[in-house]
Amino acid sequence: MPSPLEKLKKFEDALSRYRTAASISPDEYEIWYCCASVLYKINRTEEAIEAYDKSLQVNRRLYESWFCQGVCLQKVGKDAEAL
Repeated sequence: MPSPLEKLKKFEDALSRYRTAASISPDEYEIWYCCASVLYKINRTEEAIEAYDKSLQVNRRLYESWFCQGVCLQKVGKDAEAL
């Protein structure tokens, strides 16, 4: 679910909040997932891939992160990795 800042299209503010939350609670996979989603929305795809990877380091079962990371990898031309 998008944050109120995301709904207002204040993506940089949302990203800043997610990063602050991640520095406080780095083991919360949802924070990394939300951070990655915002990065993807603002076309910072390589950073989004890294954030999805961090969410998966915490929770390997998060299918949303696997899927979205695959989409990002495909977007940057890493089709084999995406599979």
